[in-house]
Amino acid sequence: MRILIVNKFARVTGGADRYCLELTRGLRDRGHAVEWLSTEHADNLETSGAFIPLRVSHATRGNLAFGRRAQVAGEAFWNRSAARSLAGLCGSFRPDVVHLNKLYPQLSVAPAVIAARKRIPIVQTIHDYEFVSASSTDPTGGAVDRDDSIRAFRGLNTALFQVKRHAHVPRVGSWIAISASIARTYAGFGIDAEVVRHGVTQQAVLARDDRA
Repeated sequence: MRILIVNKFARVTGGADRYCLELTRGLRDRGHAVEWLSTEHADNLETSGAFIPLRVSHATRGNLAFGRRAQVAGEAFWNRSAARSLAGLCGSFRPDVVHLNKLYPQLSVAPAVIAARKRIPIVQTIHDYEFVSASSTDPTGGAVDRDDSIRAFRGLNTALFQVKRHAHVPRVGSWIAISASIARTYAGFGIDAEVVRHGVTQQAVLARDDRA
């Protein structure tokens, strides 16, 4: 099987990245072909696929100039580079399935929309509450993000939540939750997910996360 993994980082910045990288190794060990759509970075641990410019990270988002803030906000809703790259991979790699993970704000909804247009089955792993709440740490279904430390990003997250709910969610064919607790929360909002726990090694869990 040819599997395209889509995740905003191809290096370790947190648990979702570890999950994607170790999943890639496991799938390849079992004979599957795996490529990625992600962002460019000198520390990327995965280099097979397409990698688009990184406009913002956790480390840089607090010091963005006004023009760059506008660019980041625009690309959070629709990243043309991500759209073109996904379309290109559909032609060159011809994936049997597109496996979405963490996309926002770097990759936008574009990978989900383009994969659906190409009629490629979409699987979404949910690592937090981003598809039921504007804040990824809020399990209550709040439509407004009150948790982000930066006011501009609270507003962006609030606006992007509507994109996720109305443009992203309907295009997903199958949902995977990393825990039973997350699956129960999503079920309460009408999204049924199969529980597949993080298959990371003990060493990966104990290692320090370097947030990007």
